[in-house]
Amino acid sequence: MNRRRFIANATAATVGVSAGGVATVMGGGGDTGSKPRVRFGLVADPHFARPATGRTGSRFYADSAEKLREAIRVFNARKLDFVVELGDFKDMDPKPDRRRALAYLEEIESILRTFHGPVFHVLGNHDQDCISKDDFLARTCNGAGTGDGKTFYAFAVGGVKFVVLDANFRPDGVPYANGNFDWREAFVPAHELRWLRAELDCAAPVVVLAHQRLDKFHARTAFDRALVVRNAAEVRAVLERNGNVLVVFQGHDHRGALTKTNGIHYYTQRGMIEGAYPQNNSFSIGEIFADGRVRVTGFRNAVSCELSRSTGGGRARWKEKAAAVVAVASGCR
Repeated sequence: MNRRRFIANATAATVGVSAGGVATVMGGGGDTGSKPRVRFGLVADPHFARPATGRTGSRFYADSAEKLREAIRVFNARKLDFVVELGDFKDMDPKPDRRRALAYLEEIESILRTFHGPVFHVLGNHDQDCISKDDFLARTCNGAGTGDGKTFYAFAVGGVKFVVLDANFRPDGVPYANGNFDWREAFVPAHELRWLRAELDCAAPVVVLAHQRLDKFHARTAFDRALVVRNAAEVRAVLERNGNVLVVFQGHDHRGALTKTNGIHYYTQRGMIEGAYPQNNSFSIGEIFADGRVRVTGFRNAVSCELSRSTGGGRARWKEKAAAVVAVASGCR
């Protein structure tokens, strides 16, 4: 079933090079005082396209171009180490057209590259809606060549290891491509799980970057359940194995969320596509500290929080459109 129709029916710094091929990207702060080890920008679910209708429900496809430009202006002003987009970077027309979908990808990628530093991509299901993974990889680049030609990869900044996952595989292990998949059936295949175990076998603190949700939460509807990777419990077991994963940043669920399971925080970034611009936007800055704290500063509709490694829920503070944050973003249009 088409995802849009389903939604409508639901009514709703150096670690070095490891055996797994993790490359080093220089940057980040020191380990003393309150200065973060690394600072990075986060955007999720731009779904950029220019369909004739321009919108579907609360989704404004073309507006994501200006929304991303606003985010990049803020990121450049803050002099961040890098930027990550968490998937569903592009979308397509109601009648799939490969040529136009590739043009949307190239246009939104050109905006992302105006960031004054490395950028990294996480594959989302819409990134293969009428194109292939190879099509996407050929028209995008990851910082300093890290992960180029790969759909899952790792890199390091400021002594923190970042691991990018790809759950865009069918139950039979075949990669998503050209719309030949059901977006509700996302899997992390066995060979990627083996790679993940090897990457997590390190002393460095780890941040995981994914598109579909990996966390355990109370899913009230079929739509909620469809947002979660089908073998998420197996993935979480790997993430929890060494005790060095601080946080998972993910997208896919445009509503956003914050959960914690067995010592790992899961921050779901709100979808950039939601709502018309300039009234709406959503992007964040993440910071990792030497003591394992994670700070997320949300801009516009995104949520701010500070997360500790303590047991329980951590020091999470949800701030719906925090006034000071909105003022900073609005001043950068």
